[in-house]
Amino acid sequence: MSTKKIILIRLDKIGDLIATLPADQVFTHAAVQWIVAEGLEKIVRYSVPKRAFTVLSLKNKWHSFKKLVAYLIQEKPVLIVIFYGPAWSYFAGFIARVFLRLQGKNSIMVGRYSQWYSFLFLTTGLRQSRSLSEKPELQYNIEMTEFAKNYWINNNKDNSCNNKSTAVANTTYNNKTNTDVGIQFHSQPNYFLKLDSHQIPSYEKLWEKIKTQFQLESKNYVVVHPGMAGSALNWPTEY
Repeated sequence: MSTKKIILIRLDKIGDLIATLPADQVFTHAAVQWIVAEGLEKIVRYSVPKRAFTVLSLKNKWHSFKKLVAYLIQEKPVLIVIFYGPAWSYFAGFIARVFLRLQGKNSIMVGRYSQWYSFLFLTTGLRQSRSLSEKPELQYNIEMTEFAKNYWINNNKDNSCNNKSTAVANTTYNNKTNTDVGIQFHSQPNYFLKLDSHQIPSYEKLWEKIKTQFQLESKNYVVVHPGMAGSALNWPTEY
């Protein structure tokens, strides 16, 4: 039996991509392929475990639209999950699924119900109030992949991409904790980078520059991003 293909789409910024990549570990028996924005290739290329990926330009929308349609038709994924993408990516997924259906192939597209086009083009969606910042971004993304995986399993007889015993049927995901969707804290995925020494030749110099500029001591630090450019809550700058 051939391995099922799953396409995961995240077409925005570096921080969001890093907080989404580990969510693919929900799919343990499938060939997962990522579609990411041009310029973020290294984030995926050097991640651990190794991930297959394709890059799309957000500047050349028409070219990327056609490329995405052709790619999805070629790969014939059983499941497409859009974590974030512009309107044309949703439309591309819809067009590709129409072509696949004409070929006798069934493909489900899942994402977050938010903009009007998400209601129009997705097979089904999950409502998440991310702007409230009630959970870490990674947790929202893991919930999305759990939701997509279980929707696919419960709507397909041939569900070889995962054991059906892991499915959570008739579960409401809105405002749930990670325990509510069958995710255990002790096994929560993490993001890792693997770089060789020659790939970071100026690390020591960069660290020295940062220490001098911000008058830091040589010890361990936790770096927190205080806000973002969208609608989520930002930390007050005085913090």
